[in-house]
Amino acid sequence: MKISAKKVFCPGCQKLVRYHEQKIDHQVQVLCSKCGRSLRIWNGVCWQVPIESD
Repeated sequence: MKISAKKVFCPGCQKLVRYHEQKIDHQVQVLCSKCGRSLRIWNGVCWQVPIESD
C-alpha cells in the first residue's frame, strides 16, 4: 500500500521531507530520503510508527 502524501514529517530532520519505500519480507518501510530514518511501517493491516529506543 502506498502513502498518498508526497512529503512526510521526519523527526530527525525536523521538517517535511520526501520519502522512499523499501520492501522487507511482507512489510513496506517508509524511509526518509535525507537521513535514512524509518518513518512508517506497513505490516499488511495498518501503518505503524517505529518506536525509538534511547
